[in-house]
Amino acid sequence: RLMDISIILKRTIIYSVLLMMTLSFYAALILVSQRFFQNTFGSTVSIFLGALLMALGFEPLKQIFQRLTEQIFFKGEYDPEEVLSRISRVLSSIVDLKGILSSVNEILVEQLKIENMATLLVDEERQRFVPQAQAGALWPERFKFNHDHVDPLVEYYLQRPKPYEILSYYELRREIEEGRPTSKHISLTEHLERLSIILTVPIISKDKLIGVFLCGPKKSGDIFTTEEIRIFEIVSKQAATSIENAKLYEKLQQQMEELKQTQAQLIQYTKLAAIGE
Repeated sequence: RLMDISIILKRTIIYSVLLMMTLSFYAALILVSQRFFQNTFGSTVSIFLGALLMALGFEPLKQIFQRLTEQIFFKGEYDPEEVLSRISRVLSSIVDLKGILSSVNEILVEQLKIENMATLLVDEERQRFVPQAQAGALWPERFKFNHDHVDPLVEYYLQRPKPYEILSYYELRREIEEGRPTSKHISLTEHLERLSIILTVPIISKDKLIGVFLCGPKKSGDIFTTEEIRIFEIVSKQAATSIENAKLYEKLQQQMEELKQTQAQLIQYTKLAAIGE
């Protein structure tokens, strides 16, 4: 939250300075134009022409300053629309499940400058999370799920009623510091800290949890902003549809393979029957 405020303040200061520069420029331009046109057309016409010139030129000049500001002060930042566009192209062009998840992880790690990220899918039969893809730095050795005991993430997402929500390690720590923790709350926070997980984003399809994104810390050490969390929400919804489609595709491929094997067996049985006769 503080990070969002700092960005807003920084941009407000920059655009305020640019606005003052623009107004100063136009004030000088109007004075010059008034002196020039006043001798020719009179004061009324000169004021009108100066105002018209300011009205016509302000928007283009503002756009130029805006582009320069983005290039100079925010050249290292990502474009949310470009990130979502790249991910949409990946999700619509790849049918392989691991290929989809690996590409999505790599794009988010690269653009949002995250140290590492992993995608886990739900194993409904065993009621556990199964790692499917990861990107960025390798997770530490402690990034393992102890299936001999109830995992706090599994307990939180798979063994509790809906709604499923995004978990932020910093928010959980803040609630603990404010004196509002529970035993499960503390256990979950310690678990995220042990695995170096800063953000968990559920992947939901048809009101059912099918997976979760696990995000490590940002390389800068900053918290995830509201805009970045919104990107994860949008990506998780898009990924949910693509994951279901990829599963259906894999199931169809498996059925086709089984059909080929059955057909080959029938041909073999027919040959053996002919030989028997």
